[in-house]
Amino acid sequence: MGTAVKKTISLPPDLAMEAEERARAEGKTLSAVIQDALRAGRTARLKKDLRSIQGYWSRKAKEKGILTDRQLKRYLRKWEPSSIRISMCPPSPSPVGGRRRPC
Repeated sequence: MGTAVKKTISLPPDLAMEAEERARAEGKTLSAVIQDALRAGRTARLKKDLRSIQGYWSRKAKEKGILTDRQLKRYLRKWEPSSIRISMCPPSPSPVGGRRRPC
């Protein structure tokens, strides 16, 4: 765990009793029970955020008609860096004398 930072917290009596009972039942310290609860809360928040992000991108994919992994792979191949050609030349007006001018 490394180093620990000591903190003083206040809990309502019923929550304190529940945490102490849980610590006894699991053979843990009260500190370990609180740490577990905080980690579980963080995990739940991260899962909720992930589900939200997945929902967003799922909606975007459906808008483009992408419903399967195969369709997604095909779509992403179009946007691979090797398939995108970017010209470093500014757009030129119509060719002068029938030939394109070099940039």
